[in-house]
Amino acid sequence: REFRKKFENLGLLEDLNTLQTKAVATRDFLEYIWEKEEIDFLIDVMKHTLLLSEFERDLDERGYLIPNLLPLCKRTPDTLTSALRCVFNFSSAFVSPGFFPRLMCLCINYAYAPSKTRNAKLLLKEPKLFKNFCSIEFEPGCLVHLREKNGSLQEITMFVGDKKFARKCLMILHSIVINLCNHLPSSRSINSPSILLEDESTGNLINHDEAKKISLEPWFDQDYIAVRKGSRNRISKRFLDGI
Repeated sequence: REFRKKFENLGLLEDLNTLQTKAVATRDFLEYIWEKEEIDFLIDVMKHTLLLSEFERDLDERGYLIPNLLPLCKRTPDTLTSALRCVFNFSSAFVSPGFFPRLMCLCINYAYAPSKTRNAKLLLKEPKLFKNFCSIEFEPGCLVHLREKNGSLQEITMFVGDKKFARKCLMILHSIVINLCNHLPSSRSINSPSILLEDESTGNLINHDEAKKISLEPWFDQDYIAVRKGSRNRISKRFLDGI
């Protein structure tokens, strides 16, 4: 109680509540905690290591999402049972601890890119963010759910609610995952994760390369395959070159 009273006297009680409920820190809050010492440097370091991400959807000022402060999700939405699955399996590879929160940061960066207007950001559904699960809308209607299996670093599943966005979601997330593996120092030498895609007609999971060969819809078509390499490079440049 005295702890909260202290922040109330400083005019930072709402900032404290935002941090505790949404894991989003305001700049005023960080300036107080870090005693205004080299705050821009500290923020840049945390952004560089993907320990925080700029996030200002419903704030009047810039906020910073700190995924490691998020609670665990104990139960995922029932709607996932009808969503298409894409599984990134790291069982034959090693990825750095904290891979999933960093992946979440990059997804937030994509959805709430600085180039987007505030109104464009407000059109997006508010993200549901947990330490091991998140729901993020990349653009209106393009909603993805990401789940880290049982808190393990060995498997991440993407669920796509609207199949017409399956190709785009696969392109975005595949690019981010591969380049994140290359970016993290302890992950640079690992093999790429194996990717399994759900066959909508059977519900079975099919290896990515096999699905690509047969142009498995809705994940692939010939036009998608032809442009994917260039699109992946653009995504990489946009989100990882500045890290």
